[in-house]
Amino acid sequence: MSIRKVASRLGTSRGTVQRLVEQEGIERQTSQKLSPEQREEAFRLLDEGVSQRQVAQQFGVNPESLRRLAMRHKPS
Repeated sequence: MSIRKVASRLGTSRGTVQRLVEQEGIERQTSQKLSPEQREEAFRLLDEGVSQRQVAQQFGVNPESLRRLAMRHKPS
């Protein structure tokens, strides 16, 4: 469950939950559904002009998640 969801259910702030997670040394799970190789392939397809929706569908991920990943990948 995400930190945001935990905070919402407990009626506290995300920052409070984040601090507790760090203090207690709780290892957070990441939602990386694509391996590094799959990410590179997705970026290659996007660079070739394949739509984000099509690439997301091919890899079985949410198009919005792929969009955020692509935005972080773009060189500044």
